[in-house]
Amino acid sequence: VIANIRYLDKQLYKPPPELRDDGGFGTQILGTSERFLQAGSSLPLVCVVTHTKGAPTAILWYHNLSVVDYDSPRGGISLQVEKTAQQTTSRLILSSVRDEDSGNYSCVPVNAPKSTVQVHVNSDELRAAVHQGGINSGSTVATQHGTAYSRSLILTILALARLTAG
Repeated sequence: VIANIRYLDKQLYKPPPELRDDGGFGTQILGTSERFLQAGSSLPLVCVVTHTKGAPTAILWYHNLSVVDYDSPRGGISLQVEKTAQQTTSRLILSSVRDEDSGNYSCVPVNAPKSTVQVHVNSDELRAAVHQGGINSGSTVATQHGTAYSRSLILTILALARLTAG
């Protein structure tokens, strides 16, 4: 029995998965929590749900507050799901993104915690290039976003390669 718990203790102590109240699940969208894209490019989102008590019965993707409609008139939306004994991977890919694709994207497994990323689609080619680190503007913020985007892209590619190889 643990007694006299303080708020700070909650942040320092993380119980083992079998004692957590999240049903034994962990959810993560790979890469950074904020993405910057140029209009017309593709947006790959990879959500990994780890589980100790069996796979979630379903994984839903949300754009802001609406469930992503894979058959919408927008087109260019694909979904792939892979399940193993320890994890379920859901890949949402939006091709030819546009301004209205900006917003929050959430991976929401049934009976498990969700994971969310924020996406910014920029139709201004110059500003998008600055955000992606393609132009040396002298702006530290723009360079940080470009580095984060590049790191996110590399991690996503490595994760996809590892999943397809195994």
